[in-house]
Amino acid sequence: MTKKIISIGGVLALLGICIIFLSKKNYTQTNPLMIEATKAETILSLSPNPFMIKTNDGSIDININTGENSINFSQVSLRYDPRYISEINIVQGPFMQKASVLNTFINQESGTITYILALPKSIKPIKGIGTIAVLKFKTSFIKNESTIVSFTKDTLITNDTSVQTLLKKAVGTTIIKQ
Repeated sequence: MTKKIISIGGVLALLGICIIFLSKKNYTQTNPLMIEATKAETILSLSPNPFMIKTNDGSIDININTGENSINFSQVSLRYDPRYISEINIVQGPFMQKASVLNTFINQESGTITYILALPKSIKPIKGIGTIAVLKFKTSFIKNESTIVSFTKDTLITNDTSVQTLLKKAVGTTIIKQ
């Protein structure tokens, strides 16, 4: 009986060593299906910044600089104060002009905007500097008052091969009534 227990213990120990050896070997092997993350270099910005407005009609450019990133998808999500900004309209800009607008969602009650563009699969991802869209609106505040328009964490820039957002930084703007 004792020899049987020692034999079973030896087999289990040998099996444990084999499992440890094989698992360590797998950790050091590279996975040929793994995609490396692309370095995020894309910067979004609203301009002018600051925006000194004299009338009640305003227009802000949503600009992009992709750096070395090639992109084919953008989801711009903005937040604003609906007490001061209303009658919002978004017009597609010249950058990604061949893209389809997948969604334009403006919630005047919560003060949020989501604008989604995607290039068709037949068009190669693009890089460069330009204007994705123009935000047109009306303001309702008095002289020397100000409000902020900012990007939210839901903003996303990507392409077909990226496993993460390519957005490095997003800079909002302050609107000041003169």
